[in-house]
Amino acid sequence: MKRNAALMASAVALALILVLLLVATPADGAGAGSRSHRSPRHAAAAAGAGATSTRPLKKHRVSKSSFHTSQGRERDSTREYAGQGTSHLRHVPAPGEKVTAVPLEQGVHAWQPAVRAELEHIVSSELGEQYLSLLPSVSDVESGVPEQIKISVTARGGELVLNWLTWTNSSTNAQIGTASGQYGAVLSGQTTPFVDPNSLHLVRYLHNVLITNVQPKTQYFYRVGDATSGVWSDEQSTRTVPDGSNPADLVPVAMYGDLGLVNSQSMAVLSDDVAKGGVSVVIQVGDFSYNMDELQGMNGDFFLRDLQNVTAKVPFMGCAGNHEQAFNFSHLANKFSNWNYVSDPLGRPDQNWWYSFDLASGGVLTHYISLDTELYYWDYLRGESTAPGQEELKGNYPAMIAAQWHWLVDDLTRAYDSGKYAWIVAYGHRPLYCSNVDSLTDCMSDTELLRKGPGGMYGFEAAFSVRPLDIYFAAHEHSYERTYPVSNGGTVDWKSVATNNLYVSPAAPVHIVAGSAGCREYFDTFDEVFYGAFSAFRSETYGYGRMTVHNATHLHWEQLIDEGNAPSDHLWVQKKPRQHLVAEQPEQKPKKPAQPRIALE
Repeated sequence: MKRNAALMASAVALALILVLLLVATPADGAGAGSRSHRSPRHAAAAAGAGATSTRPLKKHRVSKSSFHTSQGRERDSTREYAGQGTSHLRHVPAPGEKVTAVPLEQGVHAWQPAVRAELEHIVSSELGEQYLSLLPSVSDVESGVPEQIKISVTARGGELVLNWLTWTNSSTNAQIGTASGQYGAVLSGQTTPFVDPNSLHLVRYLHNVLITNVQPKTQYFYRVGDATSGVWSDEQSTRTVPDGSNPADLVPVAMYGDLGLVNSQSMAVLSDDVAKGGVSVVIQVGDFSYNMDELQGMNGDFFLRDLQNVTAKVPFMGCAGNHEQAFNFSHLANKFSNWNYVSDPLGRPDQNWWYSFDLASGGVLTHYISLDTELYYWDYLRGESTAPGQEELKGNYPAMIAAQWHWLVDDLTRAYDSGKYAWIVAYGHRPLYCSNVDSLTDCMSDTELLRKGPGGMYGFEAAFSVRPLDIYFAAHEHSYERTYPVSNGGTVDWKSVATNNLYVSPAAPVHIVAGSAGCREYFDTFDEVFYGAFSAFRSETYGYGRMTVHNATHLHWEQLIDEGNAPSDHLWVQKKPRQHLVAEQPEQKPKKPAQPRIALE
């Protein structure tokens, strides 16, 4: 009998192991079809916490299929990509390797015939000859025609930053006015060269103009370029966001992540949404282009030219993702150097890793906090050891983890205690909660690392406990998932869950993972076994989300399927006005967690 019992136990154990292996195995070609999952309250919790994982870039295949761009074109590709790529596609710093900026004198300042031929060979062999048309013409390169035009806001209000790229060292000028073709004085800004660390060392010039005294809710027409040479961009237009004085003025904010050049399913729909006024601000929560550094950086150029239908019309904000990691995030840091102006009116470098800004909608202010989650996973940022006689390199990213965490605590405290903001939301590329099964470490040890922090220090949940946070947006998982209000590793505030689509005065943040905008890695999958009790809705469909603050007590979120712009999920968050909460519960303001102001070792 004991022997039979032992055999039975062994069989059960073997069956469980096989089930776990099946669950942990990613599905091949997961892009076909879509699935949605609604979770009952009694759903089994997704348990487990392993060792902290440094997540490699996934292997991904682009099978023969159509993919769309903001101009509505269709393209085909049969190219297979591997995570590390080849030498001319990308470069990932090896352990112990110091990556430094390439001096300007080593850059290629003009596209000579040999350089142009090499670029054409790289693009046609890696993506296909149909992509050659996306290379800027020789005349545009030589004359300095502006491209990749972007708008961003700052933390000071009444300001816009115009950003663009040229291939020659031209002056940085802009003109703006309230009537088409009728501009004010020529404005000047900063020109910054960026020498691509890839093998050809192409030089790109980034331009930024800070525009002050911008009037709210006003249609502006503008152009950017070089007033000396007379080379200007085509006229662009934008409508500024309201100042909150009229409760009827609503500002829908598009939120998504992981939108790439290939399989960019949501780009055309998002562009149409912006053109029709359905979206006033766009936030991409990391992973641009897939990847910005590839093809000697042209992959990022192609993507940002395609996205200009969005970025030149409405403020475009965002944060770093793991696919920006090459060369110490240099392509993101330089091409989005306009984000340096959010907190620094001088736009000095390295101010765009984390920042915060405000938007008015429904007559109230919402505070937005942009975070860098990648510091917790990659030793990208390297510096010389100060110890005498030591040649090894020491990562300084732990110091940045500590710096960002203390900034986050201070920013949350300042925002909440000011009483100015009805809502506070944060976004970062990686989620704190998710239920995907294609890579179990993503939603187990990786999420735990972000929640608790390395060694139990500098975790996001400790910072979020300092003052109330309403919503945390993430991406990284190529799918959509919404949680119930949850904190402390999975404790759900069930009292606030009135229905699956209505939360009333939640005592914990809602977490939304919106990483299914469309990229060459297709979908990350779910199943019916591995998901947490915190998970309210899960879907494997392409799309992006739209958040609208209606007033001090009501916020609405909807996740849109890109085919037809129909909502696949929606949520209302309802709460008491802030002044009532503060007056009734002053003693419940949480204290600041005791974390030392030192770098992690």
